[in-house]
Amino acid sequence: MLTLLLAIALVASGLLRAWVAFNHRPEQGWGWLLATAIITTLLGLMIAMGWPVNSLWVLGIFLAIDLVFQGWSFIAIGLALKR
Repeated sequence: MLTLLLAIALVASGLLRAWVAFNHRPEQGWGWLLATAIITTLLGLMIAMGWPVNSLWVLGIFLAIDLVFQGWSFIAIGLALKR
């Protein structure tokens, strides 16, 4: 059940990030935020499609991937805002 909740949270987070990225479109670095939104949404959908079978290993791997891309996007946005 925890894996399914993670899938729902990732899809919701990805959609929210996409909305924020489109609202910040004139600023530099919005593409990075959109890229993380797409990746997060796809990861959430992948988890939901293979749900009871992939519960054993998916939590650690997909959450790590999402956190890496989220960190990259925030660094890119921070560097863009610094200029």
